[in-house]
Amino acid sequence: MKASFKIDNEKLEANIDLNLESFVVDSSPRPYEISFTNNIFQKIESEIDLENFSYVFFIDENIANIYREETKFMRNFTYKSFHAVEDLKTVDAAFDLCDLLLECNANRKTILYVIGGGIMQDIGAYAAATFKRGIPWVYVPTTLLGQSDSCVGGKTGLNYKHTKNLIALFSAPRQVLIDPIFISTLSPNDIYSGHGEILRLVLTGGPEAFKIYKELIKKLKSKDEDFLNPNLGTIEKLIKLSLLIKKSVVEKDEFEINLRKSMNYGHSIGHAIEILTNHGIPHGQAVAIGILIENLIAKKYLSLSENVIKEIHGIAKDIISKESLINLKSISKKSIIEVMRRDKKVEGKYLKLATISEYGNMQFIDFPLNDESEKLVNRFINEVIK
Repeated sequence: MKASFKIDNEKLEANIDLNLESFVVDSSPRPYEISFTNNIFQKIESEIDLENFSYVFFIDENIANIYREETKFMRNFTYKSFHAVEDLKTVDAAFDLCDLLLECNANRKTILYVIGGGIMQDIGAYAAATFKRGIPWVYVPTTLLGQSDSCVGGKTGLNYKHTKNLIALFSAPRQVLIDPIFISTLSPNDIYSGHGEILRLVLTGGPEAFKIYKELIKKLKSKDEDFLNPNLGTIEKLIKLSLLIKKSVVEKDEFEINLRKSMNYGHSIGHAIEILTNHGIPHGQAVAIGILIENLIAKKYLSLSENVIKEIHGIAKDIISKESLINLKSISKKSIIEVMRRDKKVEGKYLKLATISEYGNMQFIDFPLNDESEKLVNRFINEVIK
């Protein structure tokens, strides 16, 4: 089926097929394939081609520990595990990986496997893009957020001077390998975080996509499943739904000239919340909170209906933990507008804020960064906490 939606009054369509095993993202300088697979580490080991390539494995240390036996073969190659936390997602971490690539004489016939969540992706993708002007890399996302969102689109960003993703570029992988089995090892916060990004994408994707989403979410609320213990078939369909919507946007505007800026829905305020809570609120949950606040702003600027706001809030409350709401209270005396002024989407004294005027109709608001807006955002934060 086709899901139709609009961004800044331009019509787009996503081809939704939740039974496909792979699809290709049209990208510059080359397309790349997203493949869904089981027994992911067996697949990687079976495809090693020592006659034509050398290999480097950059892996989240938690995944390395959980799958110690399955990843044993990787230790026969250049190998680095990494403690993937937001505070370490820095230029220094990327340069450390470049040092490793230099030590093993990596070149354009070297394949860098990046195995982990978004933090690993950002560091690995940045190093791969900049080392010798680019070496091929393969992404194996192990978080719901990585599988349902960041693996498509080629964005990479490193934190710098207390600003999230300030040092950034585009670095698309040669291939993405998705195995939903990793979801079973995630913490509740990581699972909720992934659902925050899925929610953002299906709200962008329009009424047809949102209807499919609600049917899948209904299964997650059944007696047989829940958000933290999902059937892998259900979660795989949610991942595909999310990625196919994102694919349609990225292929129209890969380098974020205009339409792709809509993917920042929930992020402008979400990123500020992450920073002000010292990353106490995980990224996807911060995005979900950002969506709720930006919806209230859209009610003021775009007349977003109260019914839509309530429906989205009803879904979002299931993916924002009590711990995150407690952390949200801690920013009441801090200046969120001051942090938002560092956002990449600021133009003069205004922030180009992406939000919806209805399901699948994305609009941009020129949101003033002044004292009145500070009061408005703080009031809306308190409404979310309630």
